[in-house]
Amino acid sequence: MTDQDTPDQGDPAIQLLTGRDLTFTGPAAQTRINGKMQRALFVALALDAGRELSRDWLADLLWSDTDQATARKRLRMTILNLRRSLADRPEMRIAGSAETLLLDIDPADVDLLRLLSRGETDDMQTRLRTTELYKGDLLPQFPEISDVFDSYLSERRAAARSHCLVLLHSILRDATEGRNERVFGQAFGAATSLDPGDETTVELGMRFWAGLGKPDHVNQVFQGHATHVRGVLDADVSADVASLRDSLMDAAEIAQVRRNRVALREAQPNPDHPFPAMDHATLAGPKTGLRSRQIAWITTAIAIAVALVVFAVSPKPAPGPVFLIRQAVSEYPPCDSAEQVNRHEATLLEALERIEDGTILIGRLRSPFVRSNVGVFIVEHSISCSTAGVRSTITVHERGTRTVLVSLRIDATSADAVELRNAIATHLPGQT
Repeated sequence: MTDQDTPDQGDPAIQLLTGRDLTFTGPAAQTRINGKMQRALFVALALDAGRELSRDWLADLLWSDTDQATARKRLRMTILNLRRSLADRPEMRIAGSAETLLLDIDPADVDLLRLLSRGETDDMQTRLRTTELYKGDLLPQFPEISDVFDSYLSERRAAARSHCLVLLHSILRDATEGRNERVFGQAFGAATSLDPGDETTVELGMRFWAGLGKPDHVNQVFQGHATHVRGVLDADVSADVASLRDSLMDAAEIAQVRRNRVALREAQPNPDHPFPAMDHATLAGPKTGLRSRQIAWITTAIAIAVALVVFAVSPKPAPGPVFLIRQAVSEYPPCDSAEQVNRHEATLLEALERIEDGTILIGRLRSPFVRSNVGVFIVEHSISCSTAGVRSTITVHERGTRTVLVSLRIDATSADAVELRNAIATHLPGQT
């Protein structure tokens, strides 16, 4: 069921995801629960609101360093004091039996439980409102209670962060598909605030802006991630993220050129009617108006001539598939030997050669070629090292649209020129 099927539930009465302390809203806003053990018991009940919990389990959760009899006795006293604190809040009744306890409220009245109840299949606006429930970590400054309780709270804290990030990633994907910059920006900001070092968020951000043809934005996302990784983790950006940034910068620049060309074509006047239509009253106007129109006609004619020249000298697609290789060799972690890298690279290049009479260009030849020919396909080829040896990633894109035709990851032990050539050729347009 989505938010479109039910009315808005309003703010949860119990808020645990504030980054601070336990908070109440609505009629219970002034409620105060004194004593850390009372508050710990209430939090434990709230985290499983509406569900009966074993008294033995609660006793062990809160007083794990004492024997069972003493823990049960302390639990009884804490329940009594907690009920007194909630005496004027009948909507937060603590019920149960001799062996169980429960907080008798709707789980949706607890922000964490409402967050966890939503999934990627809910409509996007519902997911957006749900992620707004996450205002901060789950009780990060809660006083120490017991090793068991502290561990329990840490697990639920991690689950909340992880689930919120999953929802945000699903929103980012939907916003990318719909090219919705406003929603994407809102979700991306929330995701980076939640976990600035998350590589999935960075990848989604770079892909979104690359698709819109904005290379500067792609680089800003990457640099923000790099700054965090260096400053907080004292590490370098992973080779995969750096390689992806490079390829997406290329994609963004290509999309930017295409968008500019479309804008130029749309700005050109209709060749059948190169000048604006004018009625007789306009032609009979003052001489000053006629002179202005003459100037406008001349300017328009010049613009058309320039556009035709630009079109004539613009790069044209090659009369067949053209493959460009982006090549990056990484030595992190160090490979066993340079010979192993070279042998692996040679196998892959052999596989890529003569695919449908395509052309392979690498190294210094690539730059002048890009300037003089639009091409048809891009083959991105990155070499890195793993504990198993050398690993290459091959991605074939349709140039311009950046559609992924095939993406393969090949370890040194499984690199086979014939199999790789067949796998790539099978995914090319017109192939079976």
